[in-house]
Amino acid sequence: MCFELEVEDATQGVNLRVECTRLAMTLQIMDALGMIEHLSPPREPLPEDHGTTAARVTAFLSTDSEETPPDLEQFAGAVGALFDGQAEDPVGIPCYKFSHGGWLLTPDEIAAALGWWTLATPQIQAYAREGLPWWSQWLDLLITARDHGGIRVW
Repeated sequence: MCFELEVEDATQGVNLRVECTRLAMTLQIMDALGMIEHLSPPREPLPEDHGTTAARVTAFLSTDSEETPPDLEQFAGAVGALFDGQAEDPVGIPCYKFSHGGWLLTPDEIAAALGWWTLATPQIQAYAREGLPWWSQWLDLLITARDHGGIRVW
């Protein structure tokens, strides 16, 4: 199993496939450095909260309709806002966002995480770079993503 990470609005598509083992090791280092924020995922919106039903959403998704009914559009907007949202004052990247599903690691979350990296001692930074050969590539991706709309995790 792999995760596909995609920089949101980079002019040149920047994608990185990360195997689960590599992601786990990367997250361990990020967590040790304070780059990860341990939050529970927010409650997902329910179709009923937006005047529709799960059956209606499923039926609509199986059609070729080009026009989305208002209630389904409202529900889709709520789902999109959930996956694109962030805490008011992020102090890192929420760990739940490193799961499949389309979560957006926002530029503010990435900037907060990179701030923790810059506070790490040179010895810890050297340990991360030597222990994980791809760490520098990962930091480059985070920096690019911070400046180009974030990272979408698939």
